[in-house]
Amino acid sequence: MNLSLTRQRELLKLEYEYEKAAFRRATETMGLDRLARRGECWRSVALGRSYYNSLDRFVLEIFRREEEGVEHCFEYGRSVAFFDEDGAGGIRYLNFTGTVSFAEEERMVVVLPSEAALARLQEAGRACSSISTKRRTG
Repeated sequence: MNLSLTRQRELLKLEYEYEKAAFRRATETMGLDRLARRGECWRSVALGRSYYNSLDRFVLEIFRREEEGVEHCFEYGRSVAFFDEDGAGGIRYLNFTGTVSFAEEERMVVVLPSEAALARLQEAGRACSSISTKRRTG
């Protein structure tokens, strides 16, 4: 029994890594402008307050400063990736993801893995300017 659980965990990890790489390739191929027009990316976000919600999850409010009026596809439970654009237009991903707790038209609350992730976002300052959804597969 333990061997089958270990094997299943390995397979899930492989699937996760494959989907993460496919998401990054698609993001880089499509470009941030197109993703923003499709509502799959918020560029130039502002970080709001952080707190522990009623489920004792560490969350962060994020506000959209551009693409106002564009309907987005962020919704409860979707994974989000934080990234920065370098001077040459390349994308540099931060090494953690979040999960949407709820989303409104210009504001959302995202569950972060830890307070250290918030510190990383705050360190980046203006550098952490984008957030994108990971498309659901299957």
